[in-house]
Amino acid sequence: MTYSVVIAGNGETSRANVEALMADHYYANGEGGTLVVAFNQRPSQGQVWAAQLANQQKLDIVVFAKAGAFLDSISHATLSESDTPVGDAMTAFKNKNAQAFLLWSDEDPDCLDALASAKAAEIPAYDLCDGLAAITPVEDIKPSVKNPEMPKVESSTKSAEEEEYDEDEEEIDDDEEDYEEAVDEIYAGIEALVEMIADRVVSKLGETKTK
Repeated sequence: MTYSVVIAGNGETSRANVEALMADHYYANGEGGTLVVAFNQRPSQGQVWAAQLANQQKLDIVVFAKAGAFLDSISHATLSESDTPVGDAMTAFKNKNAQAFLLWSDEDPDCLDALASAKAAEIPAYDLCDGLAAITPVEDIKPSVKNPEMPKVESSTKSAEEEEYDEDEEEIDDDEEDYEEAVDEIYAGIEALVEMIADRVVSKLGETKTK
């Protein structure tokens, strides 16, 4: 009988636990199985252990990961690159007698995404960290949509030298403005002093004529 197991998540567990549960599943379902390992950039330790056991059992291994992902110690696997590896893995194997074994952690957002993707593909999910206990998703759970952050592009097309030159020009302009303001203040002071002296001269002349 052909069957498949999609394993995802980053929850912590022991190697003995992973091997015992996976071996029981392989024994119960036979040799026609495929292990599907889905992750973004690097497999979790539990996924590596599951893949190594699958190799020993001579099962097919398919890896869904983002481009440039590190496969760690997973070998003899067929690689499928994807921007949404977990969701695409669930979709690709939803009609191939699949089950989702999740390395569950309440603090792992990837687990929630994996559970939502399994629900969308109508694949039953089980907790590989807790004796393959069934995980029942809530009705409104949905995979999160992660939009890539676009790099900020400066509107200016000037080179670094041109930008530096413009900054120097701005500093020179500021210095010139400060100089002009200082000169204007000096002239204003001189003008006021001249007017004051002229008034005193006129006043003195008036006093002289009246004597």
